[in-house]
Amino acid sequence: MARTRIPRTARAVFAGAAAAALALGTAPLASAHDSVISAQPGIDETVDEFPSELVLEFSGQPKEDFNTVALSRVADGEVLFSGEPEVNDREISIAVPSGIDTQPGEYRIGYQITSSDGHATKGTTSFTFASAQATGETTAPGGESAGSGKGEGDEATSISDEADETGSGYTWLWLLLGALFFSGVVIAALSRRQRNGDAGQRLRDMDGLDGEDGDGRA
Repeated sequence: MARTRIPRTARAVFAGAAAAALALGTAPLASAHDSVISAQPGIDETVDEFPSELVLEFSGQPKEDFNTVALSRVADGEVLFSGEPEVNDREISIAVPSGIDTQPGEYRIGYQITSSDGHATKGTTSFTFASAQATGETTAPGGESAGSGKGEGDEATSISDEADETGSGYTWLWLLLGALFFSGVVIAALSRRQRNGDAGQRLRDMDGLDGEDGDGRA
């Protein structure tokens, strides 16, 4: 039986195609760096309490070496802190230092890790801090909003204002009563004086009439 001989040119083409297929098949594995699949605070989450710890979970297990996490404020680009995180399986975590300037706004978590494939990988996630105190609505005992109700000082001031208004009203009432009483006294005195004058005039008139009668009889 005769064997079919494959020309050298054809063998070279087949070998090149196989090598290309192998390269294409392994390329995704070589470039599949670890990526963030979850975070605390959550990716693009809005929180009303600033986190005390930052946690990033990756699709693979990062290596222990050359890992860095930094927290910055988006509004002004200020880096609040940076440091080497702790690696725990597929998670890295780092505590947030106390005393940093935690203004309300958007924050960015930047990271650079050594992926499970040995390649350096960097990226960012973000969250928004919306403090309740920024809107003046802190929670008071009993579940009521302190910003929506009156405090003890406001209530005391309101009571004091009402007392002042009441006292002022009584003062005007007493002044009005005093003025009426004084007017009554004056009117009574004038009336008495008028009556006394009229009585004296009548007496003088009567005396005059008596004198004329006496002179006529004489």
